Amino acid sequence: MTLNEADFRTLLDTTHNIVIAFFGANWCGPCKVFSLVFEKVSARYGETSGVTMVKLDVDECTQLCDDLNVSLVPTVILFKDSQVAARQNGGFPNEKGLEQFIVTFK
Repeated sequence: MTLNEADFRTLLDTTHNIVIAFFGANWCGPCKVFSLVFEKVSARYGETSGVTMVKLDVDECTQLCDDLNVSLVPTVILFKDSQVAARQNGGFPNEKGLEQFIVTFK
């Protein structure tokens, strides 16, 4: 699911789930590649999994990116209890890497 900045902030304030946020851009080649990995993994996590996976466009959420020090794309940030728990700049090369990142905090 793709969110804007306001909806993302609301999600963080209201969810009890782990939130995995993928910060990318339409013009970013590596983001397009990682987006396929992200979509496949997010399809495996339903609403009852305790994990919410969202995409954000860095060009549309500049204040949020500043607040979170997102300066490279793709960047994946894992939020637990609405706080940054982990971050991975550059995404993951495959589904297994992303899934291990999630399982570590689940």
